[in-house]
Formats: sequence, C-alpha cells, structure tokens
Amino acid sequence: MRRFTKNAALKTALFYLLFGGLWIVLSDGILAVLTNSPQSLSNLQTIKGWFFVCITSLLLFFYVKRLFTQKEQSIKDLEKIKQELQKSEEKYRLLIENQTDLVVKIDGKGKFVFISPSYLKVFGKNEEELLGKSFLPLVHPDDQKKTEEEMQKLYNPPYNCYIEQRALTVNGWRWFAWSDNSIVSENDEISAIIGVGRDITEQKQAELELMDAKEKAVAADKIKSEFLAQMSHEIRTPINTILNAVSLIREEVEDKFDDLSELFPILNNAGARIIKTIDSILNMSELQLGIYEPHFKKIDLDIDILRYLIAEFKYAADNKKLGLNIIINTRDTEIIGDSYSINQIFTNLLDNAIKYTTTGKIDVLLFRNSDNRLVAEVRDTGIGISEDFMEKMFLPFSQEHQGYTRQYDGNGLGLALIKRYCEVNKAEITVESKKNEGTIFRVVFNQ
Repeated sequence: MRRFTKNAALKTALFYLLFGGLWIVLSDGILAVLTNSPQSLSNLQTIKGWFFVCITSLLLFFYVKRLFTQKEQSIKDLEKIKQELQKSEEKYRLLIENQTDLVVKIDGKGKFVFISPSYLKVFGKNEEELLGKSFLPLVHPDDQKKTEEEMQKLYNPPYNCYIEQRALTVNGWRWFAWSDNSIVSENDEISAIIGVGRDITEQKQAELELMDAKEKAVAADKIKSEFLAQMSHEIRTPINTILNAVSLIREEVEDKFDDLSELFPILNNAGARIIKTIDSILNMSELQLGIYEPHFKKIDLDIDILRYLIAEFKYAADNKKLGLNIIINTRDTEIIGDSYSINQIFTNLLDNAIKYTTTGKIDVLLFRNSDNRLVAEVRDTGIGISEDFMEKMFLPFSQEHQGYTRQYDGNGLGLALIKRYCEVNKAEITVESKKNEGTIFRVVFNQ
C-alpha cells in the first residue's frame, strides 16, 4: 500500500511539472504571435492563467480519480485474496483436525514445528510438551537407528522416505508407517519435513502371524520329507531283497512249472513300480529339504541323454505299437547342466508320453529358437490334459484322475519332479494340450 501511494504521488508531480512547463513555454510564444499591445497581452495573460488553472484542475481531478479507483480495486482484490486465504486455511485446518492419519511438521533438526490433533490424541500429549522437542524419544529404542538412517534420504533427491517403526502411545507400543517429504528452498536447503503416519499394528500382526504359519508349514513339510525319505529307505531295502529272491526262484523253477511263467513278470513289474515310487519320493525329499547337489558340466543333450532314453523306451513303445522318433533340427545340441536331473526330466516326460498314449506316436524335437536357446519338445498323440488340471499339474502328488477306479498308474510326483529339476537347471517348461488330441511339453534351456 505504501508503495502504491508513493508511486501515485511521484506520477502526479511529474505530470504536473510536465504539463505546467509545456504550458508556460508554448503559451507565451502563441500570445506574442497574436498581439503586440501591452494591454491586450496583460488581459490575455490573465485569461491564460485562469485557463491553465481550470484545465490542470480537470486533468488532476480525472487523474487522481483514476488513481483512487485503482487503489480501491486493489484494496478489494487484496481483501478477496485475504478472505480466500482464510477460507483455505480454515478448510485445511478442519481437514488436519478431523483426519485419523497423523500429520507432523519438523524442522531440519528433527524438532516439532506442527503437530496434528490426531497425533496428540494418539500419544496423549499436548502441544506445549512436544513443540520444539525431538520426536525420536517417542520411537522404540530398537527402531531409532533404522529411523535415523532412513531419514537421511530426506536430505537428497527425491527428498522423501518411507519408515515403519514402533512408537509409545497411550495404548502402549504400536506400529506406524510414515511417509515423509522434505520442503526444499530455492537454494536446495531443507526448511522443514512433513510427515504423514498411519497405525499399521493390525497389519503387522497379521504379517507376523503369516510368517509364523509359513515357518511352521516349512518345518512340517521338512519333517514330512524326512519321514518319507526314511520310510522309503526302509521299504526299498526289503523290496530289493524280495526281487532278488524272486529272480533266484525264477531261475530254479520257471522251466519246471509252466503255470508260473506269467507270474514272474507280474512280480518284477510290481517290484519295479514300487522301486520307482520310492526313487521319486527320495528325489522329491532331496529337493524339498534342499540337500540335492547338482553338478553342472557341458552336456550334449542329443548324444549324452536323449539317444540312450529313446533306446531304453523303444521296447515299451513297440509293445503299444507306438512310433518313437527323435528329430534334430540343429547342429549345436550342447548345454551346461546337471546330467542326473536332466536325465530325470526326459525320463519322466517319455514315460508319461508312452503311458498316456494308446495310438499314434511320440516325437522328440531338438532345435534352437530365435534367442539361440536350445529347445526340447516331447510331443504325443495321447489323451491330453484338461485345462482345470493344467493349473495344478506341477504340484506334488497331483493326478488328473483320482481314486481306485483310475485307469493309469502313477504316484503324482513325475511332473512335480520335472518342474523342480527344470528350476535346478534354470530351464523353462511350458505345456500345450488338447483333450483327446495330444500334448506338447516344451523345455527351454538358458545355458
């Protein structure tokens, strides 16, 4: 306002000086041209003086009126801005006072400058107790160092941080999540820090309960795996003894008793099935307990693995009159992997393909994809997999057909082992299948 008054007075003086000077200089020259008579000149000078007074009075009147009109408008504008500011302050004051979140403002040294009513209520304090004091004594001793370290982020771009800490409230120790942002001045100095906090005690308790439940589940799973491994060892030894005894008996009596010739293959197949189940349980136990130790080396997937397996499964495929083919579409079939687990991947894939295919063929394809990664596909023309089962097919002991009436043998561990062994070798496995049309298992190696 003072600046406005000062500028108006200066402008008025300059205007009067300019107009008066021009009038004196120009009017005298005009009068000299009009008359040479002293009496006439004197009369004209008087008229000129009154004319000057009238004109300047009118000009000053309109000019000053304009200035005062501008002044009044400026006052009205300032009053309007003031009212809007008051409304805004009242609005945000009500917002701060009525919200449940905690809002604080601290200076660069961590001392309270502003505290919301919700904060005071939660901590059972008043402003006099906290203003100008540090917030840190309210924080749990075990969380103070972490809080100070995290708040160092407020002094560098992007000038914000997120903190979870315990604090002593009227209801005891509670967990709070704080989102803090710095107010940065033009010269990049921290003038203040705004913090917005929320009680997350129930959420934290739920997280801790979930972690505890997960740890108990892992422990129970470990006990189960250890039990299954132990029992598998205990079962395998007598089964091997029985199978060896059956072989010896077969050598002695098979030629003497024709009606026993069909019994011995049944016994051998049943024993082999039990041994395979035990091996699957032992392998899964090793993986679940984390005691399986892979040995990575360079492997030719075609020569070292697949050719042997094709020869091994040829007899089973021929018995079902199924075609079993291997198709190589790349010269480079080498990978870095664990020989045993890769062998188990394709043993189980081929075993499943033959088991679930009644007519048609099984093809094994090897090729390099657009990323030059080696891809192995096992394709069959079997019964296929339903969409519902595909969502859980890699879970241990999962089988599409359950109960005593199911048509196909199996323990539900084959696909689970395949998935785990792919993870061991950093390989990806995907499945494409249509019910009653066939299935494609695709293994992509990354090494």
